[in-house]
Amino acid sequence: MDNHISGTLLALILFSLAVTCFADVPQNSSFSSTFSLTFSPIDEVKTDVASLRLEDAFLYALPTFLVDDTVRNIVPKSDFLGFLNDFETVHFTAMALLTAAVIYPFDSYTAFTVLESFSVTAAITGAIKYLIGRARPYENVGPYHLTFLSTNYDFQSFPSGHSAFAWSIFTPVGKRFGDYWYIVPAVFSAQRLWSDQHWLSDVAYGGLIGWSIGSTFETSGNEE
Repeated sequence: MDNHISGTLLALILFSLAVTCFADVPQNSSFSSTFSLTFSPIDEVKTDVASLRLEDAFLYALPTFLVDDTVRNIVPKSDFLGFLNDFETVHFTAMALLTAAVIYPFDSYTAFTVLESFSVTAAITGAIKYLIGRARPYENVGPYHLTFLSTNYDFQSFPSGHSAFAWSIFTPVGKRFGDYWYIVPAVFSAQRLWSDQHWLSDVAYGGLIGWSIGSTFETSGNEE
């Protein structure tokens, strides 16, 4: 049942994205030129990675660590959208690939940026999770329990992969096709809180990682 719901949600997102892309393209434009890359992917990756900076927002989000336990106690727990808990890296990889495929005929650079942003975000997020080994809320050992170099899912809470991946995919989409696309990663992020899968700081920093990488990479191309 959850797989059917996940598939329906993904199909709805992709259909909406396709409609958005069609609406964005001028009526007298031709698609022939959009199927060829006007940039070197290798050079683009080098340029984009070199342009990454630690955003001020990472500093501003530090207080979230102080209110993790308080927020957990305040936020009502719910199974609403619980099927999102079953999303793994492979599902987000499929989402990134399908999103890029839908966008490619309309904007090859943004399609490339979606894949690039997701890939870099996945690498960074996975490394931090392993290194820090933070206990998830439902372990009930507090927000500051760390098991360094952990391969145990229950101790890979920081940062939130769902938040990071969703923001890395849909930030380039939002910057190119409209801010309303940020609703998708915002829902993924909020669900991690009410499902008791993550602390507030996990979600905040996961979102910041995905957003900052996606934003930097998409902006980098527009400035060239």
